[in-house]
Amino acid sequence: MFDLPLITIITPSFNCGNYISRLLESVLGQSYPNIEMFVCDDGSTDNTKEIVCSYEEKFSRRNYKLTYLYQKNSGQSVAINYLLKKVNGEYLVWPDADDFYSSSDAIKKMYDALKNTDDSVSMVQTDFYFVEDNTLKIKEQYKINDSKNWFEDCLLVKNNYQFCPGKYMAKMEILDRTIPKRNIYTEKDAGQNWQIMLPLLFKRKCLIINQPLYSVVERKSSHSRTKGKIEFKLSRIQTYENTILETLRTIPEISEEDREYFQNMVKEKYIDERFNIAVQTGNRKLINKFYFEKKNLGYVNKIDYLKKIFSLGFRFYNYIKRSTRFAVRKFRSFLCK
Repeated sequence: MFDLPLITIITPSFNCGNYISRLLESVLGQSYPNIEMFVCDDGSTDNTKEIVCSYEEKFSRRNYKLTYLYQKNSGQSVAINYLLKKVNGEYLVWPDADDFYSSSDAIKKMYDALKNTDDSVSMVQTDFYFVEDNTLKIKEQYKINDSKNWFEDCLLVKNNYQFCPGKYMAKMEILDRTIPKRNIYTEKDAGQNWQIMLPLLFKRKCLIINQPLYSVVERKSSHSRTKGKIEFKLSRIQTYENTILETLRTIPEISEEDREYFQNMVKEKYIDERFNIAVQTGNRKLINKFYFEKKNLGYVNKIDYLKKIFSLGFRFYNYIKRSTRFAVRKFRSFLCK
């Protein structure tokens, strides 16, 4: 029926009933003719099911296929792991449920960029917009710059590497070679990007389309854009580290020597982040804990030592300052009697 290959869109959704119609409408508006889409409802308690199912006929009239799937609330990574087994297309995109395509040619332009490339290229990505939640007013247009090493940029989130999954398209032929049985690491708050991108980017290129074909909606309550207290931050960092280390462990094309090298890079990055969070909050117990963890791993330097001394000294100074003020108030109160 179609001369062009099938492209599959997979999207996990949790309580995005108020937003997912924007994504579905943007898919319906695509100029590319051969698309299937799977939405996995991750245990939503809102009207996500009703919204998605109401679009099935609209997709059918467009000669697209939309399938609604449900799982108990388990997180994005579990949903994506489930959805990867459903993919029939030669190419894959995996947008978030609350974002959308800002161009009707987004899918076509990504496909056109990839269609004649060899195995040295695994993905393509585009520029994108940051837009406000309610008004969809453009706050910023983000331009993607080329990289000398996409794998390490993704691994360590450096050189301003941007995940925003809907702006990527991947070749399923390479994904199937680099992600055995389409199984990715799953954890409640692990997300899904490292597990897909790292295997695809190892010793391969990602092309760039410098046109903003995708829009990322900045929601204050968004699962992936939440800020929290120190316990939340440390828990999230641990999840990130677990996700990356487990993903590195399962990439078949990495030699054991390279695997150990990259794992050490990751361990150093995240013990640094834990230590810096402890220093910023002035938590003496955590400062000592993470300092000695760094020391045992051989990652301590003079700057770390100075941070430790300064932070603990500053806390001691504040303690003396508060104690002195308290003593002065007590003494003045005594004199007034």
